[in-house]
Amino acid sequence: MTSEAARAPWQVAEVSAYLQSFFTREFMSARDRFAMERPKLDAEAARRGVGRTPTEAFLVQERAAAAWVAFPALVEEIKRLVGAGKVPPTEAAKAFAFEVVGGLKAQIHGDEPARAAARATADLRLFFDEQALPAATTGSADPYAEKGALDVLLPLLARDTFDRDLPEAVGAATARHPCALLFLDIDHFKRVNDDEGHQTGDKVLVEVASRFRAVVGGKGRCYRYGGEELTAIVENYTSAEAIVLAERVRASIADEPIVAKTRTVSVGAAVAPEHAGTAEDLVGAADRAMYAAKKASRNAVSLPQGPHG
Repeated sequence: MTSEAARAPWQVAEVSAYLQSFFTREFMSARDRFAMERPKLDAEAARRGVGRTPTEAFLVQERAAAAWVAFPALVEEIKRLVGAGKVPPTEAAKAFAFEVVGGLKAQIHGDEPARAAARATADLRLFFDEQALPAATTGSADPYAEKGALDVLLPLLARDTFDRDLPEAVGAATARHPCALLFLDIDHFKRVNDDEGHQTGDKVLVEVASRFRAVVGGKGRCYRYGGEELTAIVENYTSAEAIVLAERVRASIADEPIVAKTRTVSVGAAVAPEHAGTAEDLVGAADRAMYAAKKASRNAVSLPQGPHG
C-alpha cells in the first residue's frame, strides 16, 4: 500500500479486504459456471473427433474466462463505492485501486488474466481521471478557444492544427510517457449523404464530433482529419488505456440515435513509441487499425497488430 493511500481519510484496509473478497466471489462463481460447461465441451470435442480437452488446458481456459468476468465486475464495484462516497475520487484512491488490481493479478497466472487486469486498470484510470477533471482543468488553456484553430463546420480543431500538434506530441513520447492517437470513421457515411441528403450528413457529422469531443474531454484534443474522419491526440495513454477510451467513444455514438437513426463508427487506436516512431507512421498505424475494425464488423475498435505494425 502506498503511503499516500494510507493517509487518505477513508477506511483503506476495510475497503481493500472487501474488494478482495468481492473479487474472489466473482472469480470463483465464474469459474464454477465455466466448469459446469465441461461435459458439454467434451461432448462437442468427441463429436468432432478431437478428444477430451487436457485438464491443464481446461484449467487455463477456466482461469481466463473467470478473470474476464471478475475484473470488469471489480471495476464496476469500485465505481459504485466512489459514487456512494465510500471511496474518494482522488489520486490516492486511484493508486489504491491500481494496487488492488495488481495484487489480484499476481495471484492468477496466465496471459489472459493479465490482459483482463490491464483492461481493468485502464478503465479505472479513465474513471478516476474523469472524476478529477473539473479541478484538474480549472484555469488551464482551452485548446478549442485558440483563434482560427477550429474546423469550419465541426466543434473540433482543424487539420492544420493537427498537423502541427501531432509531430510535437510524438516527438515527446517515450515508453514511460506514450502518446495515443485515435482515428475514427463514421460507418456508411456515403450512404447517409446519398440516401438522406447532405444536410442530414452535416447534422450527423456535427453530433458525432460533439460526442467524440465530450468523451475525450480534457484527456486529449480532438480534430477533424478530413471528411468524416476524426482524430484525437491523447498523451500519456498506453495502448490498453487508449482502446478503453476508443470503446467509450464507439458506445457513446452507437447507444443513442443521431437524427432519428442509429449511427455507428469504427475507431482505430495506435500509440507512440509502441506502434510508431514518427507522426506519419502513427497516423498510418491508427488508420490501419481503424480499417481492421471496419473489416471485422464495423461499429468496433481495434489496435495495430504487434509493435510498429
